[in-house]
Amino acid sequence: MNNQIQKKMDGLQILIDNVQSSKKFATICVDTIKRIGEKELRKNADVKTAIKATKRKLHQVFGCYANRQELHYDAIYEKLKVAYDTQSETEIKEACRRVLMLHTSTRERITILEKFYEFIFNVTGQPKSIIDVACGLNPLTLPWMDLGKTAQYFAYDIDENTIDFINKYLKLTGLKSMALAQDVIVQPPMVEADVALLLKTIPCLEQQEKGCSIRLIEALRAKQIVVSFPVKSIGGKSKGMAENYERILYNLIRGRDCQVTKLPFETELVFVIYKLH
Repeated sequence: MNNQIQKKMDGLQILIDNVQSSKKFATICVDTIKRIGEKELRKNADVKTAIKATKRKLHQVFGCYANRQELHYDAIYEKLKVAYDTQSETEIKEACRRVLMLHTSTRERITILEKFYEFIFNVTGQPKSIIDVACGLNPLTLPWMDLGKTAQYFAYDIDENTIDFINKYLKLTGLKSMALAQDVIVQPPMVEADVALLLKTIPCLEQQEKGCSIRLIEALRAKQIVVSFPVKSIGGKSKGMAENYERILYNLIRGRDCQVTKLPFETELVFVIYKLH
């Protein structure tokens, strides 16, 4: 092994160790740190500069969406367990709703939840199996999905803490389910499902690697892919966002053999992509 290759490998390991020692990013999937770190090291020969750039990118794709100070997962789980023990749909939904408020993406979905999955599943049919990509806290919307007791639900996210919490939560639901800490750009989910959810995921993925979204859509072993986009920025601005994202979606799938159904909601723009082959 020549010295230049060894130097690059040493620099990458220093970067990974530094990022993982940071409290903010300690629980991020190592594949994600490595993927972003390698890209930044190609642009920045100086390791310290690459480390700063990697942390900045991780904040953009992960750190800015949730109030981590309020995400005390053990305490949250105990409250959810109390609600599920009541077996009251009202109590369960209210407990889940309070948790969903802690994440930007799911907080924006709360006002439309009562009709969100109803409208989507009217298009896809009621699924018996679901893949939830880059799930965040979205598994806590399961009470609104009205899935059958034998349904399977697979969730993926890059944060190991979130995945540990989601796995504990999923046991409360009684569904055949599993959550995995996995970088879907590096390793797309390999399970088969009726429907895959990519809810407000594409902008985040494309920010990391142009063109990775369509590769993921094609790799997913689901005939129907539910893709959604925010209609407002985190700062609350909405001018032209829906139109821009619709254009992006159709540009992504141009030339692909699929059908698309558009479902506009007040706070989210949804497309159901049916892969013909």
